[in-house]
This record gives sequence, C-alpha cells and structure tokens, in this order.
Amino acid sequence: MHWLPILFGIATAGSWLFAAVSWILALRHRIPEQSSLLDLINGMKAFNPDHYTEIGQRHQRHFMMGFAAFFVFMVLTVASMALTQSMS
Repeated sequence: MHWLPILFGIATAGSWLFAAVSWILALRHRIPEQSSLLDLINGMKAFNPDHYTEIGQRHQRHFMMGFAAFFVFMVLTVASMALTQSMS
C-alpha cells in the first residue's frame, strides 16, 4: 500500500508537466491582438478560449484538462498518504 502515494505523486507531476507544456504551446498561438502584457495584467483573460487561434484553443483545452487533473491527483496523493500513515 506504500506504493499508492508514489503512483499518485508521479501522476501529479505528469499532469503538471502536461499542463505547463500545453500552456506554453497555447501562448504561442494567441490571436495577434492579444498582447503578453495584457495576459500578465489580467490573467483570467488567458483562460478565455476566444483569445487563441483554433490551434491555440486546442492547447488551451489541454491545459485546462491538465490543470484539473493536477488538482485531482494532488488530492488523491494527500489522501493516500494519510491513509498509508493511519494504517502503519
């Protein structure tokens, strides 16, 4: 049972890496009117798929899925660590 937190930890790191790479790829496909400075000032606009080309929208969707998977796997990692500690 001690392998479960390790497995979830690896999945957490993998989903974070997937989200980071997808985000970088999405930023490379912004619409021309969207500036990097505007993304820094108003970060929530970066989550709006309308600010990306069609290819960028696909990468932005992948980023959102990786972002959600990261938090799910993080909760599972912490829960499995707590379960492992209570069993020993």
